[in-house]
Amino acid sequence: MFLGGYASAAAYTALATRRSDSAARRRFFKRSWEIYRVYLFTAFLMLIGGGLLTALQIDTPIVQYTEWPNFLAHPFGLLFDITILRQQPYLSAVLPMYSVFALAVPVIVPLAQRKPVIAMFGSLLLWLASMPLLQLLPGTYGEAWSFNPFAWQLI
Repeated sequence: MFLGGYASAAAYTALATRRSDSAARRRFFKRSWEIYRVYLFTAFLMLIGGGLLTALQIDTPIVQYTEWPNFLAHPFGLLFDITILRQQPYLSAVLPMYSVFALAVPVIVPLAQRKPVIAMFGSLLLWLASMPLLQLLPGTYGEAWSFNPFAWQLI
């Protein structure tokens, strides 16, 4: 997480210096969209994996994590929930957090450059409020996101 944040800040700063702040913002918005699409593809692969395990009659608890049983029960509802991030199949669950981070980079990096103390204390306050904030993110069945972006951002 730390290295990812460091690399994002370095990439944003380099692009903003070389081209412009607006070019750097556009690149990170585009990056967030790319990560979101990879999340959708990974979720699709998890569903396919669950379908294959079921078709091959391989009895393993991992099938539950693939969301395949939920897909069989409510295919369109589950696909909609995956699309709006309410339901995140197991191995794809970390990607929405990275997508959120990519969206935050154009705001956080300039703030950290201009007012590092405010950025650090803001990050600390966000971390302290991470559990209540997690409940505000979309989720199904009373479950929150597996990876809380509010808790991880302090790193």
